[in-house]
This record gives sequence, structure tokens and C-alpha cells, in this order.
Amino acid sequence: MRQRNMKPAVDRWKMQDARRRAGYSRPGAAEALGITVSSVNAYEQGRTDPSLRIILQMAWLYRTSVEKLCRSRAEITAELDGNAA
Repeated sequence: MRQRNMKPAVDRWKMQDARRRAGYSRPGAAEALGITVSSVNAYEQGRTDPSLRIILQMAWLYRTSVEKLCRSRAEITAELDGNAA
């Protein structure tokens, strides 16, 4: 269970970079993922977290791994320990 005010495990910058590297615009990615452009925007702006299903679909579509879309274990552990900036 996620603690209150904890950042999502998915890194919005890594997600956006993976989309761009795969050659997708936000509308193109939304269409391929079967979601709205506003959902892609919300994920990439950190306003909401994608579901596990969407994360898995993004990894496949962008030809990357789930791990490369997420924050590192060290970042998450530091936040859980209260050492995050």
C-alpha cells in the first residue's frame, strides 16, 4: 500500500522519454494504448498513476522494460525512509 504523499513508482520523465524515443506523439500513443490523450497527459504530468495494465502496454509499445519506466529501488527506498528531497 502506498503511503500518503508518496510519489508514484512510475517516473513521468522516463515515461515521456520512452514514448518519444519510440516515435509516438501523445495522440498516437493514446490511440495505440486505447486510452484518451488526456490520460497520457495526466500520466506524463504526474497528475495520476497509470494502472499496471497500462504500464505493461506502454513498455511493450515503447519497446522497453517496465523497470525503465519506473523510479529506481533506491529512490523509492529513500522516500520510504524519509530521505527524499
